[in-house]
Amino acid sequence: MTQKCWLGIDVHEKSLEIAVLSEDKTIKFFRADTGNWAQLNQILEEQKPLLIAIDAPSSTNKGKMRERAIRAQLGLKNQEWQNCRVSEYLLGVGGYFWTRSEEKNCARWMRTGFELYNFLLKKGHKIASSEQKGSVLEVHPAYGFRWLISPRKLSKKSSPQGKKQRIEILSRFIYLPQKNLNTHNIDALLASLLARFYSTKEYPCYFVGDPEEGQILIPADKDIFPQKLIKPLPKIYQEQWLKSGF
Repeated sequence: MTQKCWLGIDVHEKSLEIAVLSEDKTIKFFRADTGNWAQLNQILEEQKPLLIAIDAPSSTNKGKMRERAIRAQLGLKNQEWQNCRVSEYLLGVGGYFWTRSEEKNCARWMRTGFELYNFLLKKGHKIASSEQKGSVLEVHPAYGFRWLISPRKLSKKSSPQGKKQRIEILSRFIYLPQKNLNTHNIDALLASLLARFYSTKEYPCYFVGDPEEGQILIPADKDIFPQKLIKPLPKIYQEQWLKSGF
């Protein structure tokens, strides 16, 4: 009998760092070169994941943050926060990591992410959101870890303390046979864990942002309301807790 598994991808300019988390607690790591879709396809065919979680946006922003109606809903009166996605505003993502409206102005690793989603969509995958089920979804490692560690403060992943915190968080849900994980392993593993959360409903998850331009899946404990952790959510973005999985 084939083991169920969930796959997480940490996207980089020249590589895709991959973690596969199986229901028997087995962890596997893979690496695919950017643009080598045959290499990635072989991994997907061999592992057959139920769900794929990617730590990159699926496309450029759709100009939602420039729409007057949405800015009014968000209470924005100045010219800030215009060239980003609604999800990035709500989470407070820094400007360097904004998803721009023109592909040429997006970071190279983001463009790698766009290519990755296009490849998966051509294979028949659909992007999961608050409005539809799918086999691919977007996650954000920093904010995923931040919500799982709340109310404690999360240190930078490049620091010894930050790495220790992340391994401790993962160890709450996954048996880690090895502790010498690098930051790419850690981010990919967190992505695979969030894919499992969403799929099995073992831990509540919450889609943040506008579904038309891409939402980010965030883990949130039932007694921690999103309004306490990110910018106040207007009524139109207060999605319900996900109650249905695969």
